[in-house]
Amino acid sequence: MQTLLWWIYWPLSWLLIVASAWYLPNRWRNSVGWSILGFGGALSLYLAIDLDPWQRLLTSTAGLILLLKAVVLLQIPRQELQRYSHVGLGLFMTIWPGMNPAPFRQRRQIQRDLGPTIIQGWVGVMAGSCGLILSAYLLPWLGQAWASWAAILSILGIVHFGLAYWLNAGLWYWGWPVAALFRQPLQSRSLRDFWSVRWNIAFVEMNKQLFLRRLGRYGPSTLVIGIFLLSGIFHELGLSYPAQAGWGQAMAYFGLHAGLMWLERTFNLAQRWPQWILSCWTWLAILGPLSWLFHQQFRQALIVPALHWA
Repeated sequence: MQTLLWWIYWPLSWLLIVASAWYLPNRWRNSVGWSILGFGGALSLYLAIDLDPWQRLLTSTAGLILLLKAVVLLQIPRQELQRYSHVGLGLFMTIWPGMNPAPFRQRRQIQRDLGPTIIQGWVGVMAGSCGLILSAYLLPWLGQAWASWAAILSILGIVHFGLAYWLNAGLWYWGWPVAALFRQPLQSRSLRDFWSVRWNIAFVEMNKQLFLRRLGRYGPSTLVIGIFLLSGIFHELGLSYPAQAGWGQAMAYFGLHAGLMWLERTFNLAQRWPQWILSCWTWLAILGPLSWLFHQQFRQALIVPALHWA
């Protein structure tokens, strides 16, 4: 019964969000948007708590993105939103993970060479798929710990360095001028460059749309700390909630990065250090404590069973 409710809940939520965004008077829009996020988020997490880990994962990732989009759309005045392309809004509310609806207002001709983006996506998908198959095949020899790490890196390759590039290329081809979801993150020159410019632009857009103005009034240091604490909360929901274990580790990862970003900004390390030292600093900070983010409890609950199934 709970599974049935879960399956019914999400289409109804989607319809409620779209109807609210299209018809709700301007004076109610902001409060209703945040209410949908708050009450809808709490209810969805409650409905999924006793379901399978993969259902909890979908709830706390794709489901949360949908509810956040309610806030974004309801910040746009009704008359303005009704001038948006219906097809564009449909794409924004289904396949696009970003939080900026402006590119979907209307289609336009985009003069862009899509070849490199498609090839990069192909490399990511092929490399990630091969890695995932090998992770499952070599599980008895590698052991669960190493195989699960290989699988996570492979999944990141497929999704972040593969499918994300193809999604961008497809939307650009059809005339929707969306931002690139990932901007060559391996070329990051500093932590700020990685987190604010190159990695997961959907999350950067969310911060700009919903949180930067509110946190920015308390000063730049509070802004940095607040954004990383929000990242910690969202990753606790995305990683610890599906596993129902490992709480606090993702928050520790982003808490550490809040401190490191503060140091990088306060002491102007991007200007003072040679680039090779700054690159070492950046990648040691990102990769060193990665086991806090993709913690053992998450890998055991979601990745290892998938490898056994494969």
